[in-house]
Amino acid sequence: MSKRMSWLALIYWVIFGIFLYSDLYLSRPNVGLLIKALFPLACLANLFGLVMALSLWKVRRREAAGLLLLNGPPLAAVAYGIWWLFFGLKI
Repeated sequence: MSKRMSWLALIYWVIFGIFLYSDLYLSRPNVGLLIKALFPLACLANLFGLVMALSLWKVRRREAAGLLLLNGPPLAAVAYGIWWLFFGLKI
């Protein structure tokens, strides 16, 4: 279940990135509002995947590593975006 949620969250992040990069949310405001509304659910799905990966680490390392690779980068990108909004590019 966590792997399915992780793939759905990854698909969401790809769609979110496309809409954000190409400014499609300006020409399609309803879809943009829907994508913004689903943002917290995608973050929660990634957090759930990370927790599942860490709980599986001692039992099945290969599956846990796959979940970490699938769920880690989107949350790191969100954290970097929030850091950039509040503190600028001075890291």
